[in-house]
Amino acid sequence: MGTAARLALLLAAAGLVPPAAASAGALEDGIARETEAGRMGADEALVWTVVGALKPELLPGPLREAARGDEGRRGCATSLLVELRRRWDRLSPDLRGIAARALGWEGAPAGVQSAAAAWSNCRSEVPNAFETDHFRILWGSQTSLVNEAGVEALAESLESSRTTFLDLGYLEPAGIGTEQQGEVWKLPIYMGNTGSEVPSIGWSGGYTTGCPDNWQAAYIVLSPDMEDFGVQGWEVAAHELYHAVQFAYNNYGVAGWWWEASATWAEDVAWPDSNGFAWFTDYQRAPWVTIEMENGSHEYSMYVLATSLEEVEEEGVHLMREIWETPASSVPAAFDALLESRGTTFVDAFARFTGYAAHMAFEDHDVISLPTTSGSASEYPAELEPGQDPPERWGTNYFKLTPPADAGEDMTKVVAELDGLGDPKFVLALTRIREDGTALVTTAAAGDDGTATLEGIDFGTLYDPAYVAVSYADGQGDGVYSLRVDVVAQDEDPGSDEPPPPDGDDDTGDPPAEEVGAGCGGASPFAWSDGGSPNGGCDTAPSPPALGSLVALLALAASRRRRA
Repeated sequence: MGTAARLALLLAAAGLVPPAAASAGALEDGIARETEAGRMGADEALVWTVVGALKPELLPGPLREAARGDEGRRGCATSLLVELRRRWDRLSPDLRGIAARALGWEGAPAGVQSAAAAWSNCRSEVPNAFETDHFRILWGSQTSLVNEAGVEALAESLESSRTTFLDLGYLEPAGIGTEQQGEVWKLPIYMGNTGSEVPSIGWSGGYTTGCPDNWQAAYIVLSPDMEDFGVQGWEVAAHELYHAVQFAYNNYGVAGWWWEASATWAEDVAWPDSNGFAWFTDYQRAPWVTIEMENGSHEYSMYVLATSLEEVEEEGVHLMREIWETPASSVPAAFDALLESRGTTFVDAFARFTGYAAHMAFEDHDVISLPTTSGSASEYPAELEPGQDPPERWGTNYFKLTPPADAGEDMTKVVAELDGLGDPKFVLALTRIREDGTALVTTAAAGDDGTATLEGIDFGTLYDPAYVAVSYADGQGDGVYSLRVDVVAQDEDPGSDEPPPPDGDDDTGDPPAEEVGAGCGGASPFAWSDGGSPNGGCDTAPSPPALGSLVALLALAASRRRRA
């Protein structure tokens, strides 16, 4: 997503402008209506969506009118272009021609094998360039649109991001040729809209694509304001560079939503002190929606799942790379194969994700807003149901639990019992949170009868509040269930003020649970306070940051962090 769109989200989170509901936009809504009415096929719909993103002046009249209201809405558009790459060979000559015009591709002879030759035939040279060891920043004849000092800093940031990715074992980004590969070639980075010599871009952001006769001839297009945004622009460039890394694996079967979710996660890997990912909150606002949703916005917010896989699972940072080394069209299925060697499954990892996400108990917890709760309880026993928004496939309902008023100093136990009405596709997670913000997460999968039970002691003494997450894992349609939560006094001695031992909870038989940093303490400027979404799960809404703080956020200086 572009920097302007990120800034709009930041201002909304600060209460300075009302947050807008996520939407695919007027153009894509119009294309969807044409497709549903049978007046447009799926391939044609994809091509016109690409045209609308890159060069809307090529759209036919009615669609061009719809696109005018969408200016600046689009994310990075790379997943759209990946889908175009998947379908390229089956597109009609007319549709290929339309797409090629939008992308600015020159006519390329068939059968070109060399990435360098393919790129030369796909794109013409431009009059201005700044080169580093691995990148060529290119812009057209409208030089007044380009800040050359900013371009130099942008190029240096790309070199830094590349080093970070290679240190984690990734392949060289597509578009960079090495002597070992038989040709030395630098990845072209176009500053779009700076003249007829360069590609177009219709928003403040970027995209990554490749040439039609050799998609390893990758190139990146950035809007010409990117070099003026400092570290925020460098994050966008790192996002696009990670897409070029993805291209290097030729694994176009991976679903488009994961291309964007993982590239958003990669921004934080490259520039960990900037935290631009925190501006994507579609998942938090509607966690019952499937994680596989693609609407030009939601897929970016699924960086939270990528974060969980990295931080919670064994050797998670390498797991994030291994997905690209494992050809598969289904992200859950691919992760299943990878997690099997780690002694777990994607369903189990997803349940752990929801437990941690209930309180966003991740490294950057203080800047990530918490998911909307579907209900709450403070009197027990409590009967909880999904209401109007039952979870879709890989969707989740979160419920907040606070101790009963008469809990006193007695050790208490929270018991959550799920009845999935005979459907075994449910998983349950229980997160208990200490006053200092640390949390314990335990999970359970429904049995063949669709039921599951979780228990946790020290609720109301050491741990307050707690969250229960109910997910419809790998199911079909909407998951309907009932949830009963009770809190009972225990006869054992009250728990101490010390954290539980690392090998599990005392006297409960719970599996080993990690302490993870989280908490409502440092209220995030990104937490929603509109009543419909929790402000980070806290009872008191955070105060909007001052405008000076917003300027400071946009001026964060980046520092490097190595990840094992």
